[in-house]
Amino acid sequence: MNIDSQSEIVNNRTLSILIVDKLPGSTTTLGCYLVQPQIEPDLIWEATDTSDVLVLSKQFAPDVILLNLKNTEIDCESFIAQLQLLAGTYLLPTIAVLRDVDRSSQQSSEISLSDRAELLQNLQAQIAAQSQVEQQLREQMESQTDLIEELAQANDLFRQRNQELDAFATIISHDLRAPLRGIANLATWLSEDLEDVLTPDTRQQLGLIENRARRMDLLITDLLAYARSGQQRTEKVVVDVNELLTDMIDFLAISNEFTIEIGSKMPTLITEKLALQQVFSNLIVNAVNHHDRPNGRVKIVAQLQSDSYLFEVIDDGPGIRSNDRERIFEVFQTLQPTSENSDSTGIGLAIAKRIVELRSGQIWVDSTVGAGSKFSFTWAV
Repeated sequence: MNIDSQSEIVNNRTLSILIVDKLPGSTTTLGCYLVQPQIEPDLIWEATDTSDVLVLSKQFAPDVILLNLKNTEIDCESFIAQLQLLAGTYLLPTIAVLRDVDRSSQQSSEISLSDRAELLQNLQAQIAAQSQVEQQLREQMESQTDLIEELAQANDLFRQRNQELDAFATIISHDLRAPLRGIANLATWLSEDLEDVLTPDTRQQLGLIENRARRMDLLITDLLAYARSGQQRTEKVVVDVNELLTDMIDFLAISNEFTIEIGSKMPTLITEKLALQQVFSNLIVNAVNHHDRPNGRVKIVAQLQSDSYLFEVIDDGPGIRSNDRERIFEVFQTLQPTSENSDSTGIGLAIAKRIVELRSGQIWVDSTVGAGSKFSFTWAV
């Protein structure tokens, strides 16, 4: 198979053509189709299969591949199909097929007049269409470049506003918590200094001041945690979930009367350790704080899915009514009146939901009143 390079002027543009022919030495005859008869084309490349054609096409990027495979054992359609299959995602140039060429010098010029005109006319139309497509692509690329720049600017502005908001929340948290601690300390000092003269009612009122100041301090802490739950992204590390849960349960200092059982098939993940720990912590604390018995039981299990792990935190508490199962994930929503001594602020489940959903997961609860609840969430792997 001979492969030759020719150039032709089409619409004031030099057109590069890759000629493919089965018979050696035939490029001189085929040149009559493309250039003036007095110009003798030079043989530049030789190839034996479609892979060579593809290599040359990628290397020199011709405008058209011109095939003359008639009167050979090679079928043009099969040849083109094999070439396209071999090219894969690479976009081949236009492929043109010549009709059978009589290689006698007496007839080649006569045949070339009609075929050459037809070929060049088709190529003119194809080049015009290609130029239009190229112009559209350039306009799209310019538009996308502008959009990318706008998105980058918006992202920078968003990051700056987040940093400002985080700094503001930190300052407000500090400025609010400082006087609350002063109030709680003052109530404690009055109780201690005036212990001998305080009436039972006065002692109770001072206790209420302490408890409410403490609860307000806890509320501010939880609000700050909720505000930051969607912003903080930590480096992914290897996390042994069984070890994470064991350490976390020990840190929470849950009553010995309450049993926390960790399933035997806990995975080891490469993930954000702090985020996963926050989700588990809020779900376990929620199960303990809202249990109707001091000797309750919580079990944590895991199951591998196609692209995530399904974690379940199962308790044997009082259960949740069906019309409350969405509401409990909202900020400040609790199902029971909050006592003065309670550590619940109604934000823990909202924090867990926000962390999970910002990492493309889902969280939900299944429950039967009087038979406990099962909090489930998915965590991508």
